Amino acid sequence: MVGVVGPVGCGKTLLLHGLLNELEQTNTAIRVHRHSQKISYFSQTPQIFNNTIRENIVFDETYDEERYQQVLHASCLDIDIQNMLQGDQTNLGERGINLSGGQKARVAFARCLYSATSMLAAQPTTSTTHHTAPSCPLVLLDDPLSAVDVEVGRKMWHRGVVGILNRMTVVVVMSSRVDELLLPSADKIVTLTSAGTINVAERPNQMLPSSDRKEKEGKDKADDLFETIDTIETETQGTFSVQNLHTDKQTKKEQRRRPNLANDKDDLDIIVKEQRNTGKVRCYIW
Repeated sequence: MVGVVGPVGCGKTLLLHGLLNELEQTNTAIRVHRHSQKISYFSQTPQIFNNTIRENIVFDETYDEERYQQVLHASCLDIDIQNMLQGDQTNLGERGINLSGGQKARVAFARCLYSATSMLAAQPTTSTTHHTAPSCPLVLLDDPLSAVDVEVGRKMWHRGVVGILNRMTVVVVMSSRVDELLLPSADKIVTLTSAGTINVAERPNQMLPSSDRKEKEGKDKADDLFETIDTIETETQGTFSVQNLHTDKQTKKEQRRRPNLANDKDDLDIIVKEQRNTGKVRCYIW
């Protein structure tokens, strides 16, 4: 994993476009040495098509149920889809008009994960007579956590970037949460400056101050403590269960987010068939 950081307007996105060979080359050439010709790209501006959620994620790849569910969980879309009456068959309007900004980013992130894992799934498991290097896609992520909140971004990072993409070459641009997420996970950090200089750090963990390390360790211990408290159920009469209280709060939140089930399912469709009036035209109209 290679992290790219720097101030606003220093050319982080242009660097990814150069790796995609989408820039006009003048005096220099960009060479990408990889075993695969496939590149999975996550744009900072998500592209949503006028189709269902599943078709937006699978796109032109072969549908695989197990891999599809893993991608939904990594992008934190599984809960959102459960709250939709039509599930992943919900039609998305033009440019995802019925999705929030965070949901658009997560759909595009899921598409990138599904596309990246398709090549690994297609590789044969048996060994061949000639030793060949394994095909591994190049994954380019342009600030994938900018449109989501802190908790969702942390889950997407650990489940998707560090989890699913751990066997791939990943170049990720980050504008925030560098000390928390990027430095502990990246193998190299490329720092771009407004003056046009490039600095490469071979050991990103050393860039993290000791105070930040202690703060991160304290947060991890606090998360473990809360998980332990959630599993405790008191058997004493007159007391209540912390786990049940947590479940009740989650249920109330889901009920507030869930649409009215009494509505007709056809009323939720974005695309409806046009109706044409039939009958006779009166003479006064002519």
